[in-house]
Amino acid sequence: MDNKKIVKYNITRTDGSTVECETTERYLKTSHNNRKLIWGVGINDSEYPISTYIDGKQVKDIYYNTWKDMLKRGYSPKFQEKYPTYIGTTICSEWYTFSSFKRWMMEQD
Repeated sequence: MDNKKIVKYNITRTDGSTVECETTERYLKTSHNNRKLIWGVGINDSEYPISTYIDGKQVKDIYYNTWKDMLKRGYSPKFQEKYPTYIGTTICSEWYTFSSFKRWMMEQD
């Protein structure tokens, strides 16, 4: 298999616009092996990088940012200490997986 194969993907910005990006197949395989749980429960199973740099600025996928922020509200003790309203918040286990949350979120638009 050619590890230099280019893979194209889109990142959706916070303003709703999309940016076409490229990476190598090797990068995707390596990054999948190095992923950690997000806030102790979240599984980032995206099949593309969730951020890239455009004109020197980091651009993250809006779906990923929303998912990660939701998990932070429910599972970050430091965040909940600052914002105690979120203490006791629960998130359905289906949304622990990024792809499930993204699929649901895309259906809402």
